[in-house]
Amino acid sequence: MTITEAVGLTDAQLKQLVEDELRWTPGVDAPAIGVAVTNGAVTLTGEVPYYWHRHTAAKTVLRMRGVQAVANEITVRGSHDTPTDTEIAAAVARALSWSSRIPTGEIDAEVHDGGVTLTGQVSWDITRQGAEREVAALKGVRWVDNRITLAPRASAADTRKRITDALERNALTDAEAIHIDVDGTTVTLTGEVRSYDAKHQAELAAWRSPHITQVHDDLLIHTHATEVKP
Repeated sequence: MTITEAVGLTDAQLKQLVEDELRWTPGVDAPAIGVAVTNGAVTLTGEVPYYWHRHTAAKTVLRMRGVQAVANEITVRGSHDTPTDTEIAAAVARALSWSSRIPTGEIDAEVHDGGVTLTGQVSWDITRQGAEREVAALKGVRWVDNRITLAPRASAADTRKRITDALERNALTDAEAIHIDVDGTTVTLTGEVRSYDAKHQAELAAWRSPHITQVHDDLLIHTHATEVKP
């Protein structure tokens, strides 16, 4: 029995559901995206006009029941009105400076052939991810390489308990199924969760600790076997 069959879906059925979900999701150019499924692993192909379309497509599929992994092979195509690197760099600078979530002057950006490399040091992972989201939404951006680091932090003896408490408060995570190992300011998460959303929420909970600078998310997505529908 394959992984997709274990949740009552064949690969063909999951492929159809993925295609339906992409058509249902705003911000996704569904007709331009090809879908292939092998044992719960989804491969996305095609060309889209914006990097954000590519990013949103992958996140949409990862949230779906039965999906174990996504290989995002979608490319971002240029057009006659694609901004130059100079124009993109100016737009990136404006986006970062105008965002109330990103401290001014802490992040630098380099643009080459439509790709943006972000560097700098910030206090929180949410700021690092927020900068990437701001840049990814800009016209002409073909990819984003996020090299922003977190500022050094002091370790704390109660870090594991604080993260466990956060997992217990979250309706999407099963705290008892997740093992948390803390080594200084590094956290490693192991165990099994039932969806990508649960995996993502557990990682977010770890990143929100004020005493963590690195998170290794080694959680596995596990689906319990159920009867396969004919």
